[in-house]
Amino acid sequence: MNIPSETILGVKISVVNYSNILEYIEKCFKNQNQIQIATPNPEQVIQAQTDSTFKKILNQVDIAIPDGEGVVWAVRKKLKNKKEIERIAGVDLMNILCQLAAKKNFTVGFFGGKGQTSFLAQKNFQEKYSQLKTVIIPAFADINNVLSAENEKIVKQINQNKVDFLFVAYGAPFQEIWIRENLKKMPTVKLAMGVGGAFDFYSGKIKRAPKFLQKLKLEWFYRLMQEPWRLKRQLRLLEFIYRNLF
Repeated sequence: MNIPSETILGVKISVVNYSNILEYIEKCFKNQNQIQIATPNPEQVIQAQTDSTFKKILNQVDIAIPDGEGVVWAVRKKLKNKKEIERIAGVDLMNILCQLAAKKNFTVGFFGGKGQTSFLAQKNFQEKYSQLKTVIIPAFADINNVLSAENEKIVKQINQNKVDFLFVAYGAPFQEIWIRENLKKMPTVKLAMGVGGAFDFYSGKIKRAPKFLQKLKLEWFYRLMQEPWRLKRQLRLLEFIYRNLF
């Protein structure tokens, strides 16, 4: 199924919103075997300008949700009907998909994250959706030194646990590249999505911005206050805005 999209600085962005995203996902299930979802934000779009592999994968995924107000702004400049697209935060879509998995009796796999975040996120999701089946996939010992034998072991565990939805929390571009390279090796996986720091939110390690800040489109600022080290990464937003003004 071809989901409507626009291109921003050479990167595909799916033109979706909360009212139709599940409809598109359900249709994709009926029309293809596996789905890869990416969550491009302004930082990732800029990152893709100097990383050809990452850019290629973002343009190959089945759904590239607009995870960033800057991305939505850039796409809306090209659309006649501005309501066709709205920001879909990856952390929110993960919750929506877990709810869907609980209804369909699917098994959800949590792969990646730091420390105990995946276990805490799993625990909180199971408390939220009592029917949800989940499994923890042991993380890589060191993503900077991934051994083929370790990767094969991880893929084998995913297959043995018959994971339907796989959430990969390693940050971009590693998670997107890993999914693209391994998805076909995991035939039980119906949907795989790179979720970055979503486990941090659902484990309780990082607090989500209050609703009023989300409505003011200042969620990025709230997170920056909690993680000042993100400042250098946030500067890419200025580059993104500048490149899309002209």
